[in-house]
Amino acid sequence: FKSMDAEACGKIFQTEDGTLGASFRGHMTQEEIESGITSNGIIRSHDNGLTWGDASPIYRAIPGSGLQFNENQVLPLADGRWLAMIRLNNNYFIEVHPVIMHRSYSSDQGRTWTFPVPTRFNGGEPGAERLPDGGILSAQTSPGRTYSILWTEDSMSRGEISQTRPWGLLYEVSYDGGLTWAYWGDLYRTEKDSAEHIGSPTFLSVDEDNVFAVYHRGSKE
Repeated sequence: FKSMDAEACGKIFQTEDGTLGASFRGHMTQEEIESGITSNGIIRSHDNGLTWGDASPIYRAIPGSGLQFNENQVLPLADGRWLAMIRLNNNYFIEVHPVIMHRSYSSDQGRTWTFPVPTRFNGGEPGAERLPDGGILSAQTSPGRTYSILWTEDSMSRGEISQTRPWGLLYEVSYDGGLTWAYWGDLYRTEKDSAEHIGSPTFLSVDEDNVFAVYHRGSKE
């Protein structure tokens, strides 16, 4: 990788053999940098965090595709696989500009990954946690709106905004490793017409009944 940005990406996790891992977004080539899209990756530490390296891509960007996979979260599952929840900004193929959460799986501790496929949830800056009852908790900033994209030969601009729900944090719970989602709801909802920005939720299962959540809130002004 030529660049690395861990903002709004995954918290550090530890595997059974003691390896520490964390996800990030970045650029693998100069062409990616110039195209404005990012690859996703995993970086590891094998000495309890003293040094970091051993990076490998989750999804490698394809300049010109318009598929910008960026903010992400990786969570080891009970069956040994790793689940990656990744935000996609589809900047090219469609007239409406959604931000859709995608999922990807690895069966070899992050060395190779399945191609990301969409979930039913829009948003970004994801967080995730394994629950004591075997469930998977995932959450993301939910913009509740889409932008119509106006195209010209040389540029792109945002057009009409369609507001479908208040801005906030949406959470969902899965009992099959993220394949389907049993239920979902609002973790936090902003006031109507608020410009407040919410994001980057981090979770910790405290006990059998409680989960602790931390996230940022921007100024309403």
